[in-house]
Amino acid sequence: MAEAPRIRVREVALHERPVKLRLPFRFGVVTLTECPQAFAPIVGALLRAEARGDWPGVVAVEPFDYVPDGPGAAARAIGYLRGILEGLEAREAA
Repeated sequence: MAEAPRIRVREVALHERPVKLRLPFRFGVVTLTECPQAFAPIVGALLRAEARGDWPGVVAVEPFDYVPDGPGAAARAIGYLRGILEGLEAREAA
């Protein structure tokens, strides 16, 4: 079995965006209908790691909204990642 690549996290820049939940989420007496979501832009860092030879270029993607349609969920995930890559390429070209 091949050894897993080692990645060192040097810095994490978290961003936040407001999210309205599709279905209310009950937690005890509290019901959430919207909440902030924290995320970290890691795709650019992974591409830089790949350019250095530190990352093999494979990533697993979990759909945000699960619909029991495997091919459809895969197509949405691929479209999402392609959009991120196009945005990164456009930013580098500017």
